[in-house]
Amino acid sequence: MARRIWTIVVAAGSGSRFGRPKQFELVAGRRVLDHAVATAARNSDGVVVVLPATMLARHGSVEGAAAVVAGGASRSESVRCGLAAVPDDVEVVLVHDAARPPASDELFHRVAQAVGSAAAVVPVVAVVDTIRDRSGGVVDRDRLAAVQTPQGFDARLLRAAHASGPEATDDATLVEAAGGTVALVDGERTNLKITEPGDLATVERSLGGQSELGGQSELGGQSEGASMQLRVGNGFDVHRFSDDPDRPLVLGGVRFDGERGLHGHSDADVVARGGRGGARRRGSATSARTSPTPMNDGEAPTASGCLPRSSDSWPSRDGASATSTAR
Repeated sequence: MARRIWTIVVAAGSGSRFGRPKQFELVAGRRVLDHAVATAARNSDGVVVVLPATMLARHGSVEGAAAVVAGGASRSESVRCGLAAVPDDVEVVLVHDAARPPASDELFHRVAQAVGSAAAVVPVVAVVDTIRDRSGGVVDRDRLAAVQTPQGFDARLLRAAHASGPEATDDATLVEAAGGTVALVDGERTNLKITEPGDLATVERSLGGQSELGGQSELGGQSEGASMQLRVGNGFDVHRFSDDPDRPLVLGGVRFDGERGLHGHSDADVVARGGRGGARRRGSATSARTSPTPMNDGEAPTASGCLPRSSDSWPSRDGASATSTAR
């Protein structure tokens, strides 16, 4: 019979180092919190979300959560608040920081599967930087490991470790202090914890996208780390071929010697101008190329928006035209 697994997503922090509650920042089109809860929900029988008490009224409805509760004054208190909402018959509890939205399904599965071999399971990654003690000297980094979440626990032992109201920066420390064993499993280098505004851009890349809102926070203001936007739209520019045999062809800022140039002011670069126009209309230029098309008698040949692909060739100096789009 499969064990029942519930996850507590801790999102009750004030974001003192970040400057505001980071769990409500928008990354890759969703709140940081929503990314974490979605992954937890796919890998659990139930999810409890712990939020700041002052934000329950505004954010108390979280998709994928079986319960949303108010947290306490510390991380350990907040975990205890979440633990109280976990059903008594649950055998495995995972505790995950909402500030680590890139944690993968595979990591959740790896941690949950290892619970039973130890009272607590902690994902870790090797420390790759040289570490110095502030009082002097270098610390042997081979003896160190950086701890991540989700962390997994035998539910009964986790409740016992929290029973007296102790404090620690993570729950495995409490279980270990209560006499429980701690097992280490491989974490993920991409499972970054958002601590400062600049971390948002890194997490955004890890999640594989950019926010449509360009890093806006649901609490108002612009996020420094996600100020870059992906803009998609259409741009278009048209110039006829020039009759000047000495005029060079310039496309995307690249000069193609020996090809027929385009008529217009400056370089008549249809790729650069079409792309810029598309970007102003929420677009970014990419190029495509169609086959040369015949023209009616007396029609001026034209070219529009278009770097040739490696398999394409531009039309010869006869009456053909090149047509493509910058999308």
